[in-house]
Amino acid sequence: MIVWDGIIVGGGLAGLVAGITAAERGKQVLLVAEGVGSLSFASGAVDFGDFYALKDKPGHPFSLISEDQAIEAIAKWQEICPFYKGSWGRGELVLTPLGETRLAGYLPNSLSAEPLQDATHIILIAPQGLKDFFPGLFASNLEINFPHAFVTIKPLKVEEFESHYRLGKSILATDYGRYWASQEGSDYLRWFFLETIRELGNLKDGVVLVFPGLSASFEPRLHELLASLKVSIVEPTILPPSPIGRDLYQFLRKKFKDLGGEFLISGKAKAAVMEEGYCHSILLQSQRKNFELKAKNFVLATGGVFGGGIQVGPRSIREAVFDCPLFLPKGWTEDGFLGPQPYALTGIEVDNNLHPLHSDGQIYLNNVFVCGRTLAHWDPWTDYCGGGVALTTGYLAGVKV
Repeated sequence: MIVWDGIIVGGGLAGLVAGITAAERGKQVLLVAEGVGSLSFASGAVDFGDFYALKDKPGHPFSLISEDQAIEAIAKWQEICPFYKGSWGRGELVLTPLGETRLAGYLPNSLSAEPLQDATHIILIAPQGLKDFFPGLFASNLEINFPHAFVTIKPLKVEEFESHYRLGKSILATDYGRYWASQEGSDYLRWFFLETIRELGNLKDGVVLVFPGLSASFEPRLHELLASLKVSIVEPTILPPSPIGRDLYQFLRKKFKDLGGEFLISGKAKAAVMEEGYCHSILLQSQRKNFELKAKNFVLATGGVFGGGIQVGPRSIREAVFDCPLFLPKGWTEDGFLGPQPYALTGIEVDNNLHPLHSDGQIYLNNVFVCGRTLAHWDPWTDYCGGGVALTTGYLAGVKV
């Protein structure tokens, strides 16, 4: 039986970063994932919230991480994904799915809304039938946020989705994204962009196109096309499912496999074999068969309550693989749907080395490292740091393997 240097349980952002980091260090690594994870639904932006304020919150993952470690993790991220822009302590302007603006931590170059700061004419490309995209509202918010620019809407429809148009069916951004990445789709875009530029004549200076659902940073064919044009193009973030999130997942998965990492999808880790503070193996179910997988070290990155890493039943709440002790808040919910919710703080408490802890602070398992949403004492929705926690703790866990 193979004894892996490390087994990563969970294929989201934290698990993939841990796997890539360990594989780059020459480790023999297996990544086990029950499905594609929530990364496919992500916007692509990696946020850190107010790192220093969160670092002062007792138990928050950032309270266990030094500034130098966070910067080291970001440097590794930009090495893995060189098309991501951003710098420590400086926010990057990005468009929301409704045309509002916000500051993000690190994001793909194509998502940067900085070109809009100097725009005099903004052309909003409106793919017909794009699900959860509202061109009129989006354009109105662009006018409010960039009052110095004239905003127009340019409809776009393609023969590929004619049956959807005819039946009035919505088209997912991921479906549009797949089409743009094809040879036929990119050829159509080339014609569309050149025709748009031709219509502008000598009025191209100060023009910026806003194009939802393009995901150009991950597709070389689209990246080369946009680089050849004479106008700037900005992508907004998109409501799930996101083509950028999907492409980021595929990019990181390929990176991990190219480094020699093994990837087992549709494998559900059900239990672990443990003795005297160490895990020796995990029990896996895949395609109705049971397997025992051994490793020297394990990384737990299975997600929280919504990700399935923490199982909530009528009478019990437990971590699903190693049965790690959990921190449970005194309450479960609070009034206010968009406000802080106690259940979000549920998770595994760890030491500075990301070892899971007993309630008395003693290490539960010496060769298991916990990262990402499975960690306790943080709320990704109100702390605005989901990507940042996944990236930094995933990197640090990968270094430990």
